[in-house]
Amino acid sequence: FRRVLFRLGICFCETNQYSQSLEKFQECLEIRISLLGPLHIECANTYESIGIVQQKTERHEDAIHSFERGLAIKKTSAADDDEDFCILLQFIGSSLFALKRYDDAVGYFGDSAERKKNHYGRTDEDYAMSVIDLAAAYAKMGDEKHSMEYYLEAVECGGLPSDSWELGVAHKCLGGYFFHRKMFDVSLERYGEATAIFEWNIDNVQGSEAKHEDLLQCYVHLLDLEDENAGLISDARAELCYKLANCYVQVNKHEDAVLMYREAIMIQTQLHGTDHLSVANTLHNLGNCYRDLSEFEKSAECLSKSLSLSTINFEDENEEVADTLHCLAMTLMSTCELDDSASLFERALAIRKKRLGALDLNIASTLYNLAHILQLRGNWNNSIKHSKEALRIQRMTVGDDSPITTSTLECIGRIHMDKREFENAIQCFNTCVSQGKPKLQRECGIIHKYRGESFKARQMLMQAGLHALHQLSLSESQIDDLDLSNLTTKFQEKKGQISDKDLLGYAENIMFYGSVLMNLEKFNQALECFRFSNVIFQAKYGSDHLTISENLHSTGFILEKISDSPNSQHQLEEALEQLTEALRIRKLHLVGSHPDLEETLLCLGKVHHKLGNVGAALNFLPEAIRARDVRLGRKHARMDDADALLQVGQLHQQSGQFRQALHSFEECLDIRRQLLGGNHPSIGELLFYIGNLLREVGNLDLAQMKFEESLAIAEQADPDSLETADTLFSLGVLHTEQKQFSLALDAYLGSLHIHKARGSTKTAIAEILNNIGITYFGMKEFDRAQIYHAEALESLIQELGDDHVDVAFCWHSLGVVHQELGDQAEAFKSFQNAVSIERTELYLQSLGMCLVKMNDNENAYVCLDEALCMKTLDCGNDADDDLAEIQRHLGIVWMRKKRFDESLKCFEAALKIKLQIPDCSESEKDHRHLINCLDGALEAVSEVFGTQHLKYARLLHQKGNFHGTKKEHTLAIEAYVETLRIYKGEHGDSHLSVANTLFNLGVSLNAKGSPEKAIRCFAKALRITKARLGEDHLDVADTYEQVAESNKLLLKYNDATSYYEKALNVRKQATGASDLKSAAIMHELGKIHFQGGLWENAERAFKESVRIRTVHLGQDDHLVAESMYHLGLVYKSRSDSAKALKYLEGSLRTIKSKLPSADTQLADNFHSLGGVHSSLGNIGKSVFCYDKAVQIYTEVHGKRNGNVASSLAGKGETLRSDEQFQEALSCFSECLDIRKTVDGPTPAEESGNVMSQMGEIYSQLGDSTNASLSFASALTAYRLIFGTKHQTVADVLQKMSAHFVKVGEFERGYSCVKETLSLQQELFGEDDTRTADSHYCMGTILYEWNNYAEASKCFEKARDI
Repeated sequence: FRRVLFRLGICFCETNQYSQSLEKFQECLEIRISLLGPLHIECANTYESIGIVQQKTERHEDAIHSFERGLAIKKTSAADDDEDFCILLQFIGSSLFALKRYDDAVGYFGDSAERKKNHYGRTDEDYAMSVIDLAAAYAKMGDEKHSMEYYLEAVECGGLPSDSWELGVAHKCLGGYFFHRKMFDVSLERYGEATAIFEWNIDNVQGSEAKHEDLLQCYVHLLDLEDENAGLISDARAELCYKLANCYVQVNKHEDAVLMYREAIMIQTQLHGTDHLSVANTLHNLGNCYRDLSEFEKSAECLSKSLSLSTINFEDENEEVADTLHCLAMTLMSTCELDDSASLFERALAIRKKRLGALDLNIASTLYNLAHILQLRGNWNNSIKHSKEALRIQRMTVGDDSPITTSTLECIGRIHMDKREFENAIQCFNTCVSQGKPKLQRECGIIHKYRGESFKARQMLMQAGLHALHQLSLSESQIDDLDLSNLTTKFQEKKGQISDKDLLGYAENIMFYGSVLMNLEKFNQALECFRFSNVIFQAKYGSDHLTISENLHSTGFILEKISDSPNSQHQLEEALEQLTEALRIRKLHLVGSHPDLEETLLCLGKVHHKLGNVGAALNFLPEAIRARDVRLGRKHARMDDADALLQVGQLHQQSGQFRQALHSFEECLDIRRQLLGGNHPSIGELLFYIGNLLREVGNLDLAQMKFEESLAIAEQADPDSLETADTLFSLGVLHTEQKQFSLALDAYLGSLHIHKARGSTKTAIAEILNNIGITYFGMKEFDRAQIYHAEALESLIQELGDDHVDVAFCWHSLGVVHQELGDQAEAFKSFQNAVSIERTELYLQSLGMCLVKMNDNENAYVCLDEALCMKTLDCGNDADDDLAEIQRHLGIVWMRKKRFDESLKCFEAALKIKLQIPDCSESEKDHRHLINCLDGALEAVSEVFGTQHLKYARLLHQKGNFHGTKKEHTLAIEAYVETLRIYKGEHGDSHLSVANTLFNLGVSLNAKGSPEKAIRCFAKALRITKARLGEDHLDVADTYEQVAESNKLLLKYNDATSYYEKALNVRKQATGASDLKSAAIMHELGKIHFQGGLWENAERAFKESVRIRTVHLGQDDHLVAESMYHLGLVYKSRSDSAKALKYLEGSLRTIKSKLPSADTQLADNFHSLGGVHSSLGNIGKSVFCYDKAVQIYTEVHGKRNGNVASSLAGKGETLRSDEQFQEALSCFSECLDIRKTVDGPTPAEESGNVMSQMGEIYSQLGDSTNASLSFASALTAYRLIFGTKHQTVADVLQKMSAHFVKVGEFERGYSCVKETLSLQQELFGEDDTRTADSHYCMGTILYEWNNYAEASKCFEKARDI
């Protein structure tokens, strides 16, 4: 048992468990003394072991006592030269040395050394070690002579291995001895020996800091010796400076290291130039040193220079380049330059993977750091991928317990935490905590807090807090009982004791402690931690670091939490400032879905809400929700979430943030449907809200869909409910805005019926009645509108009295109806009643305009002037037509008063406003008002300046332009001619204003069908424009383009082409011919080439048009689709069906999304696609396209239309090609039926073609009678269209002859073929293949008649041809 205890003591000692070891040894000693007696050798051995343990625990007095007891026992039984005496004497000497009792130590060391020498010999290592200890003791006593003698003996005895650190120490001490005696050569030799030993050990064995100090001393003395030997500039000195700097880094003397690195660089640069590899290596280490000192700018500068030099000196994929890339990335990561840092890590990773083995730790290091950046940025998929790869390498090389493996596992845990995968995160963090990362107990606590596990959360957070207190050297009691002033004082005191290099780490520990306190809801103390640490972060990092954003966020979070008191305005304002800055920084570095960004957005929303900034709060809240949903999706939806989203949506709608409101409503809708199903009444309610919102933003079609869905749900629940009535009313309003008045009327009447049946208030009923009146007004049924407005008015007066604002609105609506009925007196009475209740600009405007019509100019002026003042104050829109109409009517009033100057000002103001309104003359009413305004202005100008004034001409020119826009070309031409007369009288014939007017006049003449006159105008305009602006001006190009249009109208396509090309050349000089106008010209050129059968030219033109339009407008624009359509037609005409299909389908995709479903462009496209599909054999698709074309053409033009007939003919051709003869005949018959109506007495060529095809089908079916009739009808039609001598006539005669031969009617066949042969000989000559066909047909007939000689002649002629 005693042996077991003794061995246990040894095991505990070897595993550094000294208290357990000592306990076992003492227990063993007691047993041995009791069993063996106190002087037994085993007791001596036990005393020795106890002494060793005591020595290891610095209990040297006790150790000496134990060793001496052991020694005394051994002296009683062992021989005087026993080797155990050597060992015990050495142990006693070592403890005496540790107690600084050097005189006594010398005696024991000397005795031990002498015994070892005698026992083992002079070359024994134990002897040499004792000599070393003896030398050290003499050195401590100041006896340099004896110290050096023994160091020399240690070196010369040969007992120490050549790589022994102690041998190096001996050489070092000897070097110092000789240095002080100025024996520099010997000193240099000794230091060289020591340095070589130390460097070998450090490279091959992990040395301690103390051993680095030995090497450091050697380098310092060698540097001094170098000064004596080689001077200040030498390779050797540069190398020593470099090595000394590296050593300073190892012993944590970074400031001294910087000085040495800088000196090394200075020497290397002078010796080898700035681009030398040695400079790169030193800059590399200096950069890393600066990073350790938190001087990041200097670090980045040095590492960047090093990288540049390394890439010069090495090939690009060198390992040293990779090391510098990695280190530079580390520096940039420290300053949160994450994009650049990630890029550098990726470059380093690529090189390392290529150069190093698959399991190299350098690769793992780069992977880990890259994963860390990606985790910070929120790129979790790639981060987890890199982390796992790094973890695999680390586990296979250094194992699971290594700190670097633990760091990678921590990164994986943080990714899981960001993604709210809490169980996985907890597992990672717990493993890390067990392997020496106690700070991660904070993360575990936060996760438990998220999951509502309060007790576990507090436990973990308390443990993290205790660790933080230990790091900050604070009492553990302070986590529960903190005094703020005392805490700040302690922080400040500790800061004064810390080096600048370690300051960032100190600040991070304080912030970590603050975050623990914050999660423990000790807000005031946490706030102090964040504020104290932030000062350090700002000084070290600048303003854009993520650490600062975390600090600011936490500060703002706490300020918001403690701001519930009445006097918390200043706290909220500070929180707003801190959180806004935190958000700015986080948006710089993090993806939009990052949880940190989400938390800041949520917190900002709360602060803005408390400050009353509802709009701002609503900006942040939805953004935070979006961030979470992008990252996690909407999980575990609850009804509370739906209700909250509904409220948020309503707030958004009230504040005018309609898109956000719609998003909130739709999310609410998804949750409600998920929880309640699709037909719950609350779903209908929400659809109703969404419909109103969509109507408010002008998306009327979608709003209608939502209202109809809402109505279906409401009617299913109760068709007579008020919810049903309200939805019907909203549908009525919507249909009114869509000008679908009959649908609106049905909805209003349905709502009215329900309200009356349920006995609703007269106000509710009156609102519906008034809207019914508005609907009838829109339908121009003014009598009915008057009835409903009057009924609504009566109900409102009964319910609300005669002075309510709703009554005023009803009076106004009634007045508008009376005005349309021409009853100005009743209109005046209604408007006056509205104004007497409420003097709004609308009511005053209507009353004033009514008074103008009644010639009551004074009262009209009063009303209109007041309306103008109110409108000017309230109107934020410069393009308000009501404002323009007020000015126009004021102009009329001033005109009547002969105040022409004032009148002109009003008309000009009205015109200025109207011209800012998009499509200001689109409707007939708007156009009429605009022309009236121009006429008023013209009249005023004529009174003030006369009709020859330039202002009069400019107004006339404008009037002409607006008449032209509405295709009122006769009126436009009149205005332009008069304008031209004035301009010529004022400026002569060569002024640009004359050219512009001539140009516009030409455009109207073209539109009026007078292209010859237009060309004359354009020619004059062209002459003036060229003279004034030069031949390369865009106005010249525009004029060329219009001349081309004129020539097109005159069917002079060559001239048109020439002018289009001239226009393009000018545009090429001016703009590069890549503008939209050039594309339009190319398009027109393509159409001309297409019409002339110049397919290649047409193809080039349309392709260029497509290219330019696509560049400017994108692929989905209708103009691009138009050019694609025509390009498709070119390929169709060239029988390149594959390309034709590509472009026609591409065009169709675009125009289907841009045009209404009943548009002729769609029909044209379907018609052309039908032909292409037919040629490709896609019979089903072809028939579908022709059917779509027929449907659309019929919807637009009616059934009796040429386009419908053409599509039916195309469908018939397709069916015929598929041998669906009866169906084809049906289509052809329907086509001919339409053609009879469309063509009139002279049939169109298409009619002949259809009859010819019907003849061929009947012939194929064996219906000789109908075939003959059809061919005869086709022949008659062709002769009417082309005359008797035309190729088409010959072709149908040939078909007829072939048919007659087929059915054995040779006489009729001979008659036809004879006429055919005569025509073909005349049209094509004797050598044409068509003539040969006729000879062959004639020969066949003659052969049947047994006229073989003549038949042979015909056959021979056919063969020869």
